[in-house]
Amino acid sequence: MAFYDDFRAAFPDSGPGSRRDDTPWASAPLGLGIDHVSMNLRHGPAGDVIGLILELAAHHDLVIYDPQSDEVTRPTG
Repeated sequence: MAFYDDFRAAFPDSGPGSRRDDTPWASAPLGLGIDHVSMNLRHGPAGDVIGLILELAAHHDLVIYDPQSDEVTRPTG
C-alpha cells in the first residue's frame, strides 16, 4: 500500500526508528490490511503526525475514520 510506505518513511513503526522516545505510536507495528491502516497514536502533541496523515490521505485519495469520535474525514487535495 503506497500510503503505508510513504507514511513509514517519515514515522517508522518497526525497527530501530520506532523505539525512540519521540515515536508517535502507542503500539507498533501498525495494523495493515488490504483496505486499511490502523494507527494508535500516543497522547500528546501529534501535529506533525496528523498533518502527514491528512496530506498523504488526500494524495492517495483515502478516507480517514476516527473510531474514538466516530468521525469520517475525506481530506481534500
